[in-house]
Amino acid sequence: MNQEQRNQEQSGFAWASLLLSALQCWQFWAIAAVLVLLFGLCWWLRKRSHEPEREEERSGNNVKKEKHGEENNDANDPGRHFEDPRQRRVRKRDRDREAVKNLVQKFIDLFNRDVSNTWYPVLENAIEVGSAFEGWSPYEHDIPFCLLVPLKPPRGHIFHLEPRPSWPARNFRIHVELVCTCEMEQPAAETRCFLHGPEEEQSRKEGPNILDDLCTDSYLDVQKTAEWFKEMVRRCWNDLPESATHRLMPVYSERSCKFRVLTQDWEKRFFVELMFGVQEGDSDLFLSNQCVEAAYTPRTLWPETYAVAEMKFFRHIVSQAQGDTCHLRCLKLCARHLLDRDFYTYIVKTVVMHLLTTMPLSRWRKRNFLARMEDIVEHLQSSLLERCFNHFFIGNANVPEEINLPLGLRTAEPFNLCQLLDCENARIDFEKRSREPEREEESSDSDVEEEEHEEENDNANEAEEENDDANDPGMFFEEHIQWPVQQLDRDCQTVRDLMETFILVFQYILSNTSFPVLENAIEVGSAFEGWSPREEDITYRLLVPLKPPRGHIFHLELGPVWLARNFRIRVELVCTCEMEQPAGETRCFLHDPEQDQRRNAGPNILDDLCTDSYLDVQKIARYFQMFVRRSWRALPISAAHRLTVLPADRSCKFCVTRGRQKRILIELLFGVQEGTSDIFMSSQYTEAAYTPSTMWPETYAVAEMKFFSHIASQAQPDTYHLRCLQLCVRCLLGRDFSTYTLKTVVMHLLTTIPLSDWRRRHFWERLNDILQYLQSCLEKKQLNHFFIGNENVPEEIILPLELRVAEPVNLFQHLAQNPDIHEHAQL
Repeated sequence: MNQEQRNQEQSGFAWASLLLSALQCWQFWAIAAVLVLLFGLCWWLRKRSHEPEREEERSGNNVKKEKHGEENNDANDPGRHFEDPRQRRVRKRDRDREAVKNLVQKFIDLFNRDVSNTWYPVLENAIEVGSAFEGWSPYEHDIPFCLLVPLKPPRGHIFHLEPRPSWPARNFRIHVELVCTCEMEQPAAETRCFLHGPEEEQSRKEGPNILDDLCTDSYLDVQKTAEWFKEMVRRCWNDLPESATHRLMPVYSERSCKFRVLTQDWEKRFFVELMFGVQEGDSDLFLSNQCVEAAYTPRTLWPETYAVAEMKFFRHIVSQAQGDTCHLRCLKLCARHLLDRDFYTYIVKTVVMHLLTTMPLSRWRKRNFLARMEDIVEHLQSSLLERCFNHFFIGNANVPEEINLPLGLRTAEPFNLCQLLDCENARIDFEKRSREPEREEESSDSDVEEEEHEEENDNANEAEEENDDANDPGMFFEEHIQWPVQQLDRDCQTVRDLMETFILVFQYILSNTSFPVLENAIEVGSAFEGWSPREEDITYRLLVPLKPPRGHIFHLELGPVWLARNFRIRVELVCTCEMEQPAGETRCFLHDPEQDQRRNAGPNILDDLCTDSYLDVQKIARYFQMFVRRSWRALPISAAHRLTVLPADRSCKFCVTRGRQKRILIELLFGVQEGTSDIFMSSQYTEAAYTPSTMWPETYAVAEMKFFSHIASQAQPDTYHLRCLQLCVRCLLGRDFSTYTLKTVVMHLLTTIPLSDWRRRHFWERLNDILQYLQSCLEKKQLNHFFIGNENVPEEIILPLELRVAEPVNLFQHLAQNPDIHEHAQL
């Protein structure tokens, strides 16, 4: 017995010693435990990822084939490229929405704290409304986050809604009345009634109260309420922790409370609009502070708003739809590009809501994108011709039951929103186009019968084409694409005149120096080609050709090739003894020491603009920026405009602003012409991560400008290739597609598809061709450069012989080399 006990004790000591030694190596065991946990997590994730595949195998071959067919349709459908990619800016908007909601909720809590002992309205939690919270926005930048703050009457008061004239929706006045509270339960068991308690009535009048401060003739005043909100926002801002890291900037508004929240360095962060409203019973309709459509909105008039109902509608659609439903993308695209001709965003939104309830949600998936876009435009066009846009919530049996509407609105007659829209002008435009062939036919010469018959046949064909145009939604959509700037041509001319003056001043200043000779600036880039990827802040680019000064030459040395060719420009002195000199003098820097000494003493290209005898881009950019600043005061335009030189390493960027009006952004690039061709060595950046200051990449900007000018000279006036390009560029911004990629696709198609097939009646076909071409290039991982090794380049464009006979260069080479980038582009 004792022997067994000793054995157990020894074994216990052995285990204890082993445990003690193991604990001394705790780092080893900790790492081992982490590895085991990671292995277990990987195994669990792998098991989860294979569960859907097992369930699919069990479900049967028919379901598998059907699903596989849908996936193939998605992969081959170009409409999927218009879906918003999962990118950082989308996540940022989600964070911004959450931050705005939290900020406004803090404001509401502070408001209620400050008015708890007053007779001001009680504020309820703000309700998110508007496009930003619905998941889309008609704006690219400065998106307003709108929230509606419901108002409840303070104790002892009621809101009595009095209907007023409809312009064109219902409008109300809110009468604030005192009510007896004798029979109501009071705090601290006190009887406090303004009607039957003289002391209470006197205390109410002496302190801040809704009737005296926020009403006009006992009716709730929108503007007074807005001013109260603004004052509360300013007062409560310093109590918020955000005030330590951000600035509050109020924005003027008569009927709402608008403000911006900026960072300490004045960068834009949020644009918030607080609306306020009174709920109609327990419905989703509110009487809000928004303006009516009349020319004048009385300050005591509160129009009916459907913003909360619209928010609930889109949330209902999201809960019922598939994850790849593209209805918001369709709405966003149409709202951005159909804003002229008196179109309101609400009209487009109403059309989409009607179609969402009359068309199955399964037909709104991304593979049906183009078809749904066509449906939206057809609905808009037919409504214009019929002059009928029915309100979505009034008299519409298709409104989901989840949305609480007053019974009178559900059973009312449909309300025509055509009063909001100048349908007559739009309808007249359509009718004019359809009658144009008839007028041409009537104006034909009736004296020559044979010619009349021939013209009759021609006019019949033209009339058929025009009628096709009138019925084609592509024509309607093309005509209503919003151009980035209505005065684009005027701005281009302003830039031309300004640059012509600048170049003359530069040439005069540099005339007696050994600096490069400046030639007339060449217009390049999208703004001068007639389109723009941006709605605002359009950049006008010009390339300034540089010629070597007298006694110098530029020698081009081929450098590394990063997709395009790159050069270094060696500046060399050359003998000018045999050349004709001014005033019959022989002036040669190589053979005249006095001239060489004079060159070295003054500003010269080798000492000031070169690095190791190679032309330096950054030094030239700094000199140009200095010239622009010094020359500005000598220009007549400086009397009414302000110049701001912007930071740039390889170009000269500056902004010209007049007062508070829209500014004009100008970028000057510098280049050296390659022989007599349309190819230049430019100061732009290369595709490499780092571009040396003596590296000059080859640019095709001048050749592209000549190409689009050639197309414009050959095409019909209603050819809309530029609008197709603008539309695609704006909608495919998040998939690593550069503007140049889409521009290359369109240039290839313009040389392979006849220009007669680019007219407005072929809008959808050409848009589909662009996306199909891009899709095939992605699958092949190959998109050939347009100007290198392409036999279809027009002869008017002068290219070096080696570029015309070279092998095509693949612009998608990076996709072939990096599968991750290729997979992201295919999403």
